[in-house]
Order: sequence, then structure tokens, then C-alpha cells
Amino acid sequence: MRARPKKLLQLLGLTLQLACQSTSEPQAVRAASAMKKLVVVKHDWHSSLILSQSDFVAHSGWPLSQLDSRDALIEFAWGDERYYQAEEPSVTDGIAALFWPTPSVMHVRTWNKKEFERAKLETVTVNLSDTGYQKTLRYIQESFFAPDQRPVPIGIGLSPKAYFFHANGYFFAFSTCNSWVAKALAYGGIPVFPSLAFTAWGLMSQVRSYQSTLEH
Repeated sequence: MRARPKKLLQLLGLTLQLACQSTSEPQAVRAASAMKKLVVVKHDWHSSLILSQSDFVAHSGWPLSQLDSRDALIEFAWGDERYYQAEEPSVTDGIAALFWPTPSVMHVRTWNKKEFERAKLETVTVNLSDTGYQKTLRYIQESFFAPDQRPVPIGIGLSPKAYFFHANGYFFAFSTCNSWVAKALAYGGIPVFPSLAFTAWGLMSQVRSYQSTLEH
């Protein structure tokens, strides 16, 4: 996925980087009998989540027929509706997205495992308890604006096999793609702080603290 929000989040990073430089020491994470994998991806200044496509479809009940059901993995990202979809986003678009609450979209694509391995993305994998994983799946599902209980694509995405969908919530300086990912992790029981995840750097610096503790 191309890092469409890069310019926007560079501006945000310059203004908010200091706020991301102090994080609390990770608390002890209790062992869980059944663990589910969740992958946090850093695309320059942007971040997303990758997980099992079959798990999401089973949880949501959504067929998402536009996506390739043969692929094992599905990637979710959230961002400003206008800026994220713009072919050449303007400075005005960026300023509006940061300083005024603006509508949002979900960006969704699928991966087969070979594609994912070849992409060599910057990732951190964490494990969630089954209960935490279900809460994260519910958070992702509820991020879609789907009044008829079936999300409909509103446009082609930024990478192969990707689509945009209307989303719930408003994008602004204190509610970015990175804080969206942080909230998804927090719902799942990973003790990260969305308020310190304005940038991908602020998010990943927190998540890495839990990688070695949670992975087996």
C-alpha cells in the first residue's frame, strides 16, 4: 500500500513529535491459553493492521465479495476521506484534515502469504487472547459505516486488490490512522496509549515493547 497520508502525517509529526517521546514502561502481560496473531504494519508515516481474513469474515458475517476470498490475510487502515483518496492531495487538504474534524474512510486489501512475505513490510506481530482478539475484530467492524450491515466499496484503493469504504468517526490531529490502530490494540488488551500514537513512530515504539513478551 502506498503511503498516501505521508505528507499529512509529516506535518503532524513535526508538530506533535515531542508528545510521542514519553511512554510508560510496559506492564506485565498475563499469559493466555489461546492466542491469536495480529500484525501491526508501518507504511512510512501511516500504519495499519493485518489479520486472518477468514477470522474477520466469520466474526462480521460480511461476505466482502469484492475482495479476493482466496487470500489468507486482510489489511485494514483508517484515514481522512478526502486526503486519503486524493490523487495529488493539496496542502489545503492536509491542513483541513489535521485541524478540522473531517469524514473518514476504511482502506482494505487482501494478501496471500507469499505476497506478504515478498513485500518485506516493517511489522510488529503481537498475540491476543481469544477474548481480546474478538474485541479487536468488533472494533474494526464497527469502524465501517454500514447502515445496511453490508459495507459497499466507494472506490478503488491505493494498491492492488484494495478498496475504500465509508467509515465511522472523524479524522483530525488527535484522531489519526495511527491512533485508530492503537485503539484497536487497546481494545484487544495491549496496553498502548492512543494519545501517544499520533504518528507511526509513536505507535510502533509502544507496540515493540510487547512483541517479545507476547510472541512465542
